[in-house]
Amino acid sequence: MASITALSKCPEIIYEILEYLSNNDILFLQRTCKSLYPTCHRQLWSALNLTEGIRPYSGRESRYTDVEWSRRPGSFAGIDQILRFVQDCWINAPGLAYTRHITFGRFIAGSPDPARFRVAQVLKQILEDPNLDLISADLKIDSHDVQLPNIPENIIPLHSLKEYSKTKSPKDFSIFLHSKLIHSLADLIDLEKVTKLTLAPGNWCSDPYRTRCWTAQDRDHNANIDETAQLLRSVPNLACFTWEGDISGYRLQSLSKLQAAFSTMKHLHTLKIYKEFFNRSFFLIPPESVKKLEIKCHVSSAWWQALAACPLTGVEDLCIAPLGRGHYERIGRVAVCGLKRFTLGANTPPGLEECLLRNNIDLEEDSKTASLKRTELRIELAQDPRAGTDSEDEW
Repeated sequence: MASITALSKCPEIIYEILEYLSNNDILFLQRTCKSLYPTCHRQLWSALNLTEGIRPYSGRESRYTDVEWSRRPGSFAGIDQILRFVQDCWINAPGLAYTRHITFGRFIAGSPDPARFRVAQVLKQILEDPNLDLISADLKIDSHDVQLPNIPENIIPLHSLKEYSKTKSPKDFSIFLHSKLIHSLADLIDLEKVTKLTLAPGNWCSDPYRTRCWTAQDRDHNANIDETAQLLRSVPNLACFTWEGDISGYRLQSLSKLQAAFSTMKHLHTLKIYKEFFNRSFFLIPPESVKKLEIKCHVSSAWWQALAACPLTGVEDLCIAPLGRGHYERIGRVAVCGLKRFTLGANTPPGLEECLLRNNIDLEEDSKTASLKRTELRIELAQDPRAGTDSEDEW
């Protein structure tokens, strides 16, 4: 058996091991052996995390490159504590030379709250550290973060990140962006570097703060579609797109520009649509580069018919779990034939599962077995509706 000293001379092996350890375990391991310290130290600093809270901050027992915060008082670190932490542990820290990813959360956009604003100012200092050499950054923008005309300085860290991003090529740096905002993103973010994008615009009518996701918001649907399509055309290197919006009631004819924008995406491999996607009859044909398609939104009978007629060229992994309940016409045939995996929720048209199973001969065994079990259960329920009523949601 190799000694720890010998193992420390092969850091690539240690890195593989550290991937399976928790943050605390890495910190404790770092303290046990001088030979392992450099590798553990580099691993600890490889990713910094500043997110809004899952776990309480627990001082030295916590990984000192992770900070998590929640608005719930008492058990979570407060903003002032986070500010002190970032100032004491991150500013001018030698470990920043090893940092390749930072999760900023909403702190990157600042806030009218003075304490959060000070955190944003400190993050600006980190982004301007000459030793920082990031590969990726994860950030979140809310719709009312940017609509604060009295405090324009609150978005200074976003501008710093954009300037930092411009010094990198798309191959060397990626941005993972979650945004409730659609307007002004081109002014705030280097969109060429965005590879993962989640858009989550809210319903303006139900928003008590009436914050705008689009420039025109709900007063001009055509303008909103134009603005969304323009944004999508501005992210040429997008690999993963997720929609989490609560937007409905748009005219079907107005959505052709949205379809055209998606059709130009050459690098998109994952497409996920949740909640409400403009119109329940709007079936978005994914570009041929998409390998994984996931649909968990409200749909109509017309949407199902469009799905059946679409070959879904390039899609290998299909997941459809529509929201709500509906009575749909039976589907007798489907055009898609290249799937390797598929999963269907309970509320799908009769015949769809059987058609997908019959038409896709290259399905992986696990997917095929699961599909056969769901088909058998569906037949059982048709014969005795009282049987397995608790199983529907498990499909």
